[in-house]
Amino acid sequence: MDMSLPYQPHAVCLLGQPLLMFIHVASDATIFLAYTVISALLFQTKNNSHLFGFLRNLLKKGAPDFVISQSMGEWTFASFAMFIGACGLTHLMDIIVLWVPVYWAQGFVKVVTALASGSTAIILVGIVTAYLRALNTHRLKMEID
Repeated sequence: MDMSLPYQPHAVCLLGQPLLMFIHVASDATIFLAYTVISALLFQTKNNSHLFGFLRNLLKKGAPDFVISQSMGEWTFASFAMFIGACGLTHLMDIIVLWVPVYWAQGFVKVVTALASGSTAIILVGIVTAYLRALNTHRLKMEID
């Protein structure tokens, strides 16, 4: 694979139309900034034990026996933060490739985003499965009593 091929910037495909370029840059920049803020807040709060207490109380309303462990919660928050941050980077790369044809770098960011997305989905499936199992156990216990 020759990574030095003379690719064209994506703006060529958009024919350099100012309004169309503005729509792409403004929306991708807004999404990138929002994802960056969300990701930073998740990383900042991942060690907040009060937040995990709040989440435990929310979940206990449906299934009193289910408790999110501190480490499980930290991994979940870190995973979501990485996933959301990576999604933001894909939008930043979409802005960059309008003018600079760095499609290999854009592809690498997409691979990182895919890995972060997949691992977050796996973690979330595990949490939802554990929650539903605990909820069903609690409901069965309530019926028996």
